Amino acid sequence: MKFISTQIIKEAYFELTNIEVKNASIFHIFLILKGCGINDITYKPVELITEKGYSIASDLSLLFSYFEQKPEKYDFINPFSMKTWGAQAPSENLKKWVSSRIKNNIVGGATTWRKIIREDIYNNKIKFANNYVEEIKSLTIPSNKIKLWPLVIWYNRFIKFERSYSPNELIQGFIKELNITECELGGLFDKSVVIDMKFSAEEVNMEEIRNLIGSPPNTTSEIWNKSKVITILEPQLYYQYKNTIMNNQSNVSIEKILKLLKDNFQIILSGPPGTSKSYIADIVSNKLIGKDNSDSILKIQFHPQYSYQDFIGGFIVNGDRVETNRGVFLRFLDRVKSSGNRNFVLIIDEINRANVGSVLGELIQCLDRNYMLSTLIAGKQELLNIPKNLFIIATMNTSDRTLGSIDFALRRRFVDIYIAPNESVLTDTTKTESGISLADLLKKINTQLKNTLRNNELVIGQTVFYNETVKSGELYQWNNENLEDLFNYKILSMVEDYCNREINKINEVVGDKLSGRLTGVAFVNALSEYIA
Repeated sequence: MKFISTQIIKEAYFELTNIEVKNASIFHIFLILKGCGINDITYKPVELITEKGYSIASDLSLLFSYFEQKPEKYDFINPFSMKTWGAQAPSENLKKWVSSRIKNNIVGGATTWRKIIREDIYNNKIKFANNYVEEIKSLTIPSNKIKLWPLVIWYNRFIKFERSYSPNELIQGFIKELNITECELGGLFDKSVVIDMKFSAEEVNMEEIRNLIGSPPNTTSEIWNKSKVITILEPQLYYQYKNTIMNNQSNVSIEKILKLLKDNFQIILSGPPGTSKSYIADIVSNKLIGKDNSDSILKIQFHPQYSYQDFIGGFIVNGDRVETNRGVFLRFLDRVKSSGNRNFVLIIDEINRANVGSVLGELIQCLDRNYMLSTLIAGKQELLNIPKNLFIIATMNTSDRTLGSIDFALRRRFVDIYIAPNESVLTDTTKTESGISLADLLKKINTQLKNTLRNNELVIGQTVFYNETVKSGELYQWNNENLEDLFNYKILSMVEDYCNREINKINEVVGDKLSGRLTGVAFVNALSEYIA
């Protein structure tokens, strides 16, 4: 089991205290309300603050761990005003502050909150106002943004993790637990990863953290700060809950894909280009057949000229002679049937680039596994069936408008697993010389493409940033020149194709500056403005 190291939490503290936040209590309470499930769509009971608020507020604010005896006063601090104890810092303990002060502030209280919260006084319910993001930004961070990654580290300072989690996993866990929306992410948070992660076997030393903050008003540091460990039951359910959130990814997991393949014998991994469909197919295949049986995998790629004779077999013309040909699938099938019960996998890349119904022919019926077919191949009658130890994984590009579709007879025999772009994974796998977040860049481009073209398939996958020439160790490190070339001659070209080279649509997607293929400092500045 692992904790985030004390040194990393100190670095997060310094990053957070370098952010100028006006009316810091507003941003603090806003995040607690988000964690309680308050949104701008439906009115929610005010009592949710009492029921759920303390748990969220503890992770955001407590200065004493679960294993320390807490003082009667000043056991927490606003994470957005930790440089010094302000004159308005609440002195009551956190539980009392959450259950009374927050409600008093937002319900029928300060004028400021009336700009952010709408109240149903008859049913004692609240929701956010329609323009709450703009109001919160104007009141708290009008000229900058909250650094998300240091906040996520601070939020997880007490947590015992079952393994070392990546920044992206921790960030996604925070976003899910606090119900952060895309609008909030874009308007309020800077998502650049400014601190390298390091885990430790030791839990955080909060006494060191409290020393950085200093003692509260009218208290003696030696008495207030001294750590007093108490014996309590370790909050295992809480740790399990946190680890479950971190492990919950938006795309279907490898384990789930593997299970679907085992249960259904054949699957199609569909989605836009560059979303790692072929990579996922390779991983799932290797998990199914084991490390020592790589010869049990056959990978082929369909193309417009691929035929029944290539795949199944038949007569072919070779020079001035007509010969019989046993296709690639039948040769592989012969190997499967002569190898006992071990598993085999056929991977068909870009299945919809060929006329699939014509290529597979009558074999489509055999995909049901309990079906045997007698058919004539190259003048010879054969019995065809597909054994249950032969699995098929196909990949399909859903964005190319020139490719064919898959008919219903074939589709019903495959489980279709959609692989969407995973922009957030770029947080862990890429870095840029300029500090620009490629996760933010790709998310913005894809959002603009969908909004402009009204087509969820015309987007760009994350692997556009996976170029082996810029890889160093485990990271793809993009200097300004390489990133400029990638954007101008690959990403922008894809956008232009998607938009049918209509300049108005292109400008809607990337803006009128970036559409002009800028270079040098002008390019970096325009890119920064674009994702701001």
